[in-house]
Amino acid sequence: VLLATNPADGASWNGEPVTFTFDQPMAEAVADSLTVEPALSGSISVADATVTFTPDGELEPGTRYRFQI
Repeated sequence: VLLATNPADGASWNGEPVTFTFDQPMAEAVADSLTVEPALSGSISVADATVTFTPDGELEPGTRYRFQI
């Protein structure tokens, strides 16, 4: 179960890493299932119950990004 995101759902995002905190440790393979729409390149790390997405480049101004795991 997803417990929290940072930044929170619907909040402004300035390109800092996005963290997803779950109620149990996540398998490394979850990194392969994270998608961002519209497409945005970045790195994904998994540490215990936290999945982190760090974008590689600049965000498109005025764009709403959607993350799915």
